[in-house]
Amino acid sequence: DVDIKSDDETNSYESKNLSEEPAAGSDKAPSFPAVASPPTVPPASHATSAQYTINKVRPCEKKTDLYILQPERLNTSGQSNPLKGKLTNCHVTGCERPFSVQKILHTNLILLVVDTLCPCGSKQLSIEPVEAVNEPGVCSTRRERLYRRRPPKCINYHPEEMEIKYCGSANKFYLSYGLIVALLSIYFT
Repeated sequence: DVDIKSDDETNSYESKNLSEEPAAGSDKAPSFPAVASPPTVPPASHATSAQYTINKVRPCEKKTDLYILQPERLNTSGQSNPLKGKLTNCHVTGCERPFSVQKILHTNLILLVVDTLCPCGSKQLSIEPVEAVNEPGVCSTRRERLYRRRPPKCINYHPEEMEIKYCGSANKFYLSYGLIVALLSIYFT
């Protein structure tokens, strides 16, 4: 028998001899212990919090620039006319860089065409996220705005929806009541 004592409780375990074999005429199978024997070393005393170094978790938030398309400016007259403009003050020489944006019909894509005559390499725009370092209140402001804003209008229609045809023949399967009555009368007679 082994007794293990800790501060709060005492556990005793009984060891069994596994080398015994059943007798030749016995129907009884050898009995195995249900629980493995415990370690012979008594458990250590309770640890205090002063023994552990606590690693503080810091937030690793990243930020990136977000470019938002203003679709109401693309469809001012109800037609899909391109929106044209010029990027100014992008170089020390004062040259301008013209661009054109047009919505592609029946898709969620846009076509952006930019004239590259003016070298606007002085300010490079990046879409790679950059770590936001020590910005106060970043975590708390995100917790306040947990829910997404709904879109300003419901987009539930596409002009080509009316051209969709059903491809199965199950929608054309009609049974008349007369045919059902005739089949049932033949079956039961």
